Amino acid sequence: MLVRLTLAALAAIVLALPGHAHAELFKRMHRDYRRNNCWPSPFLVPDRVAVRAPFAVMINNGWRVQNTLGDEHFDSETGILNDAGRLKVRDILSYSPPQHRTVYILQATQDELTMARRRSVGEFVGSLHTVSEAPLVAETSLPPRGWPADSVSAIGTRFNATMPDPRLPPMTTTNMMGGSGGGGGGY
Repeated sequence: MLVRLTLAALAAIVLALPGHAHAELFKRMHRDYRRNNCWPSPFLVPDRVAVRAPFAVMINNGWRVQNTLGDEHFDSETGILNDAGRLKVRDILSYSPPQHRTVYILQATQDELTMARRRSVGEFVGSLHTVSEAPLVAETSLPPRGWPADSVSAIGTRFNATMPDPRLPPMTTTNMMGGSGGGGGGY
């Protein structure tokens, strides 16, 4: 009964509309029908993009941490790259994927020192003949994570000092005669 009333109401509405409105109404009904039948396909791609967006941010943050030159890579007074800094820049330019070859410089406490760091990195990158296009050099206020090499070395040295000397187990007669049991000959 409800279906008949709904169809009757729809027929009354269609008949009350002018001629061109009939065609527009049927176009809308056809479009809505198709939209309802293809759901959820139109929404899958935007949903996937929304789910993956945080991962892209995490990946970029990881590369920023990996490619940051910290205070230990520069002379503390002049802001010139030291040997460790030059090795780090070479590493960034050699092993980072092209889209992640940005060299980040940790901001110093004074602007002049930060500018000296930036100049030093730019000069060093310019002196390298292996670089086809100069990488982006950017500043960051987030320090890289890590430990000083002296601390890591001290931990390794102490660990190695506590290890006992390697020893073989004492040799017994059962070991010499092969009487330990264990098998291999029973076909």
